[in-house]
Amino acid sequence: MPTEEEARVGWIEFPELLNDEAAEYLRSQYEEHAIRFRLRSVMTGADLLGGALAYVLLLHTEDASQGCWALRDLFQLTDPDQDVPQTGTCPACETEFEGARRCPSCGINFGLHADADDPKIEFVRACGGFQDRDVVTLKWLAESGIDLSRPIPVRFYMRAPDQAAAEAIATDARSAGLPARAVEDDGWQCTSERTIIATFDAIVNAKDELADIAARHGGAFWWWEADRVECDVAHLVADGRIAGSPTEFTFDVECGSKSTCDSFWFAARNAGYVATVASDDDGAPVCRCVMTLPLAVESIGEAHAALTALAEPFEGWVAGWRATSPSTSPSPSSARTAEPTT
Repeated sequence: MPTEEEARVGWIEFPELLNDEAAEYLRSQYEEHAIRFRLRSVMTGADLLGGALAYVLLLHTEDASQGCWALRDLFQLTDPDQDVPQTGTCPACETEFEGARRCPSCGINFGLHADADDPKIEFVRACGGFQDRDVVTLKWLAESGIDLSRPIPVRFYMRAPDQAAAEAIATDARSAGLPARAVEDDGWQCTSERTIIATFDAIVNAKDELADIAARHGGAFWWWEADRVECDVAHLVADGRIAGSPTEFTFDVECGSKSTCDSFWFAARNAGYVATVASDDDGAPVCRCVMTLPLAVESIGEAHAALTALAEPFEGWVAGWRATSPSTSPSPSSARTAEPTT
């Protein structure tokens, strides 16, 4: 169960314990897509001979709908309320049927309504995880702070059966005026990047266009993403900032309780960060770390990763970041080692 403080700031518990394989899969998915999560190990069936190790999953409510997609893939969850009629032979009485949800002879249910009370399904439904994935992703991007009224860089992925197919997909995409390249990453795929105003219709049209190209070579559309750092850097440059120029950034790290936030502040100070403890708009304690970095995706990503690793022992996370001003401060390394303020 989340602690009282965790529940107050928005952490919710997935209603089933996870084994090692499931926990590792979710960890990789959530870390790749910047979903806020916590995994806690617990012993089950403990006795004199020991017990089995399992994991409790916590998701932050602001990321839960997006995080549910990995749960749906892992447990093969579908929404019982969206069952469609089926055609075939009843496994119980062998009666032929067409376009039915129940056998016309014995009444057996062909749908998944029997699973409607499955706590995993109830959790996903409560989090909005059965909504259209594009709708959920766009909503999550907006809530993460990306201004979707402006053009943003979006990356699309297509799976391919082999290298030749991936390169052929990329060639056809480029012929259609779409930047694309073949890459090998856990199998062959093709990526295509474009800068667009990411409306639902724009995303769907781009997906359909790329799916048609991929299908010509035995491939298929896979997924799309927009990275918060890439979007914000693009907007800052569009607003007149110079790419690569020294810029002051403030990163907000949340740790739940005030005492834990104070402990993180002490660790941040010892690591050389300029840091202060404050409260966010909801009154939750937050540690603000200020540093000067080049205005570049790589630099901001590295700083984000470093703070994430520093916050992990305190069950903290980087809740957000922003460029506070152009900087005439010393170099990033010397600014980072300045004495923290209190």
